[in-house]
Amino acid sequence: MELTKEQMEWVIFALNREIDLERMSDEEILDFAKEECGIDTSYIISLQEIVDLFKTYLIGGETK
Repeated sequence: MELTKEQMEWVIFALNREIDLERMSDEEILDFAKEECGIDTSYIISLQEIVDLFKTYLIGGETK
């Protein structure tokens, strides 16, 4: 399975965001969600495409 440089950057960004969220308090998470909710749909779409590639790879399909 190969990812483009842009896809790898999205994965790194998402993992860093997840780490940040894990370190936040409940109040900080609520504030973050209020600020970020629905703002960047291209982020969600791009990550979903990458997740789909991983799922295909894990079930033995080609991803190229």
